[in-house]
Parts: sequence; C-alpha cells; structure tokens
Amino acid sequence: MKILMSAILASLVFGAYAFAEDVKENVTPFGATCRLCGEYGYCKKEAKHEEAVKALEKYYKENDMSVVVKKKEGRFMEAEVYKGDELVDKVVLDCKTGKIRSIK
Repeated sequence: MKILMSAILASLVFGAYAFAEDVKENVTPFGATCRLCGEYGYCKKEAKHEEAVKALEKYYKENDMSVVVKKKEGRFMEAEVYKGDELVDKVVLDCKTGKIRSIK
C-alpha cells in the first residue's frame, strides 16, 4: 500500500512538470513607469495623447521594441508591444501617473 501511495504521489509531483507552462521573463515589470511623469508616478497635469504615445514608444524603444496604441479611454491608453513581428506584451498606460501595467 505504501509503495502504491508513493508511486501515485511521485507521478503527481513529477507529472506536473510535464504540463507546466514555460514562463518567460516579463517584458514590462510590475511597477514600471515611463518618463512621462517622473520617477514617483505623479504628474501635475495629465499628459496629452501625443505626449503619452511618444513617452511609451521611447520607453520600449530602449529595448528594441515597438508599440501600437489600440485605444484611449479617459486617462488610460491600451497598447500592444512588439519585438520584431512578435506580440510580446499588452499594456495599459495611466496618463495621469505614467504607470505601465502589463495585461497580457
């Protein structure tokens, strides 16, 4: 009985590795901010759409990535981040704070 339980437990533990998803490094780390509003994430006034797009493009261009803005709603902007032709992240930029959040 102990051998059977050990075999079942071992298959569950080692079987989980076979189905584990390959975790890639985050393109956009948690708490990332673009230089739109400074280091602490507070703008005295909300950035205009064009300023926010340029700041987001500049942030990702440093890592050889490009940005395609999909929509702007209120103070938030949703964009897709590409490395070459591959979609690597979807992000939301808060134009009031400059904070970038990955939503992928």
